[in-house]
Amino acid sequence: MYEIMNVYLENGLKVVLHNVPNAKTVSCGLWVRQGSSYENDNTSGLSHLLEHMIVASKNYGSENNLIDKITSQGIVYNATTTKEFTSYYLSGLSSNIDLCIDILSRLIIDFDEIDDETFENEKKVVEREAIGYYSSFKQIMERSAQALWGNTGTGRIIVGDINNIKSATKEQVKLLYEQRYTPENSCLVIVGGMEYNKTLEIIKKCFGRWEDTNTKRIEEKVNKDPGIYLNVQEGGANSILSICFKVPAFNSPYRHGIEVISLILGDGGVKSRLAKEIRVKRGLAYIINSFENFYENRGILGFTSVCAHDAVNKVAEVMMEQLSRCINEGFTDDEIQGAKNKLITKRILGLENVADHLKFLGKCACYNCNFSLEQEIRNIKKVNSENLKYIAKEVINESNIGLAAIGDIDIDKLLQVIKIN
Repeated sequence: MYEIMNVYLENGLKVVLHNVPNAKTVSCGLWVRQGSSYENDNTSGLSHLLEHMIVASKNYGSENNLIDKITSQGIVYNATTTKEFTSYYLSGLSSNIDLCIDILSRLIIDFDEIDDETFENEKKVVEREAIGYYSSFKQIMERSAQALWGNTGTGRIIVGDINNIKSATKEQVKLLYEQRYTPENSCLVIVGGMEYNKTLEIIKKCFGRWEDTNTKRIEEKVNKDPGIYLNVQEGGANSILSICFKVPAFNSPYRHGIEVISLILGDGGVKSRLAKEIRVKRGLAYIINSFENFYENRGILGFTSVCAHDAVNKVAEVMMEQLSRCINEGFTDDEIQGAKNKLITKRILGLENVADHLKFLGKCACYNCNFSLEQEIRNIKKVNSENLKYIAKEVINESNIGLAAIGDIDIDKLLQVIKIN
């Protein structure tokens, strides 16, 4: 039995604590419900920029350098912006839990005015990060989401519009902080070795001073019609292809079945269906993967391959054959059991790594989903051939398909093979 404490502070901050018996380390994370999904054409990229500025405001200058204080104690810090959240993490020894909570609260609550030089320098850093991202194949998963939902909501790219980053002002960044960085719009999660009551008292002391202010409500808008994202790039050795589908949200009862299908088709190894057909049998590509991302109101299941330009159409054709096979033939008992075993192992290993478990638990908390390892394993074990075939028929159809491709690609020829038979 894994006991998890869920409480709210008087200012509206949700707190989730999970004591892991015998753990010598602890991870603390704060999630703010602000990411690229809540941006528009004029603000695209500002969520990620604000994340950088919050850390920068405490990372430069002798008076406010909180980062030096934690790194000198062996505490590891990181921050990340996603489509729905911006999160800040600190991980260290359990004996430093009070320091982790204190520094995390000061990092978020005491966001200082940044001097002009630091602000402009950090903008350049974010700009270079965006340029590097847009020139790499790393963007394919986000481009898949863009193909499904357009350049709005979940389809909007996290690093954002480079021109917006260049022209951003301190006033814009500060306003976004004031409107969205509020206790009621945030969630604090701590995982690892701790005493619940003692930890809660530290949290009340550090985060109880966060002023309870109203959050500016932003309605996420998405395009409902799947489409195509194509970035034709001549030269280079390879192209990358992604065939993707809309799936239900994180709290859907079908989530575990979708994860099982993803593992059976393309778990990254050579034993998956797609790897056997594309890599082992035909030698068309080295990298064949599947991915699934679940959000609060929707999700995505995708299959990607990096291959030579002249192999793209054949790779896509084989992908479509295997996807059609899922609908027509379903899955074998051995495939299902193997994927379920992998998924259960992944959940248990994630629990034993407090930093990884923190991220999963944080997502659960923000989606108002009470995590239970026993319930997760139970739901995975319940997956069977009948409900997998139902999910495949509901998800894998031409009205639900999106296509993203980057490279030297003839889109007209590619579209000829994107068919469900």
